[in-house]
Amino acid sequence: MDEFAEYIREKKKAFDQYIEVKRAAGSAIKWRVRLRIRLGDRLSDETRLIKAKFHGRVVTIKPSNAALNFREDNWIVLTACRFATADEAAEFGSALQSALAIGGAVSGVGMDVGVENTATVRVGEVIKEAIAKAGQFWLDEVHGINVYPDAPVVLTSFGKLKASVLRSSDRLIEIMRQAPSRSGRVSHRTLTAALMMNGGLMASHPAAALALYVGAVELLAAEEKWSVAQLAWIKHAPSYLATATDLSDTEKAELQAGILGMLNFGVSIKVRRLIEQLGLSDIRQRWDELYSKRSKFLHGAQYMSYRDLLNMQSDAKELASLIVSAHVQKLAKK
Repeated sequence: MDEFAEYIREKKKAFDQYIEVKRAAGSAIKWRVRLRIRLGDRLSDETRLIKAKFHGRVVTIKPSNAALNFREDNWIVLTACRFATADEAAEFGSALQSALAIGGAVSGVGMDVGVENTATVRVGEVIKEAIAKAGQFWLDEVHGINVYPDAPVVLTSFGKLKASVLRSSDRLIEIMRQAPSRSGRVSHRTLTAALMMNGGLMASHPAAALALYVGAVELLAAEEKWSVAQLAWIKHAPSYLATATDLSDTEKAELQAGILGMLNFGVSIKVRRLIEQLGLSDIRQRWDELYSKRSKFLHGAQYMSYRDLLNMQSDAKELASLIVSAHVQKLAKK
């Protein structure tokens, strides 16, 4: 995560002036982390403040726009404070971000956690410098994690985007409550698959959602390998081929290329193997049928109406959720 480390270094540099003033006055520096995410469905609460626990710390949840309540804004901000260092705050924010991404994917709650941590609203450097001279500091509004000194002199801007469906905040809090066990041993591949699932949950077109759901499963299955016995057979095949007397040199060369190609087997076989290993044999036929239809559609071999795509999207969401959830649970038991 070198990019993230560099991001945090830049954040610390931005507040050097404030830190030096505090240190000169003998005051302890505390840090705050702010995670701004976009929900697929707005929360149904008419309030403007929710508190939840994550990794033993209180997390405050508010609408991104302080003038709105949760029913009116699907951009929300989660904050935690009083960290001893910026790195500690960033680590907590990263864990919360990952946990929400995985929990949302497993629970079917669409959320864009802003994994790239990019600014969505920026203010020019000249304005920032003028504000700094007045003893305050301006933060660009970031979609994702922002780390800054825990002080009342920090200002920020906001952006908003409305949706049409309402969801209880209890679901979000439950995801946070269960998150530590779900996210404790996840790999980058697992997190990326969860982000793809969230992308599918928030996609506006069923074809896009279908591609993301199937892609998430294919990504998890990419780690599947031949068994030891199968791999041994493949490795011994070239020596058997070399002794064959009924093949021409050209035929041997063609078969040699084919044997080498067998070292990495097809994605459809990998997915079937993943499904079996996760104890989901009962969904294998449904997955094979879905995968076949999806391939024909994406390769232009078969036209599908919008209604057909909606049905495929629904099946893909259900099957992919079962597979990703079983994968995460298996990791948690290791």
